[in-house]
Amino acid sequence: MMLILVLVALIAGGLITFLLQRSGDQVLKTEDGWWGAGDHCETQEDVTIWPFEVTTSDEELEDLYRRIDQTRPVLSLENSQFHYGFNSHYLKKVVSYWRHDFDWRRQVTRLNQYPHFKTRIEGGSINRFTTVPAYLYTDGWHSSYRKYSTIKTASKHASASGT
Repeated sequence: MMLILVLVALIAGGLITFLLQRSGDQVLKTEDGWWGAGDHCETQEDVTIWPFEVTTSDEELEDLYRRIDQTRPVLSLENSQFHYGFNSHYLKKVVSYWRHDFDWRRQVTRLNQYPHFKTRIEGGSINRFTTVPAYLYTDGWHSSYRKYSTIKTASKHASASGT
């Protein structure tokens, strides 16, 4: 009887292991693609690189302030902190900071302290900013740019001091 239980346990363990290994993560194939709107057409591919400067207008800032003022966050679950997404109690503080304390024009000036260039690759817009050494910035998230600019500023000061 004990032998049968051990045999059943081994077979069950082997079957579970086989099923878990078989359902491994699927990896997307890396190949050329088109990330822009519409169908890919070779004549649409524009490989020119042009200078780009971050700008904002009074109208854009007024629109932004209007949208910030109209923000209606969904209440977070009680004591959920950030476990189920961004906490709406903290979001109210962030929104208030963006509306009343954050200097948007200063940030535009800060973004433009480095020369920017744009191009399109496979339909996607690429923003490149240059310092020594050169960095290629391909992410569209502003928080990422902020992180990169901190690294760039630190490396700029380090190379100027020779360290």
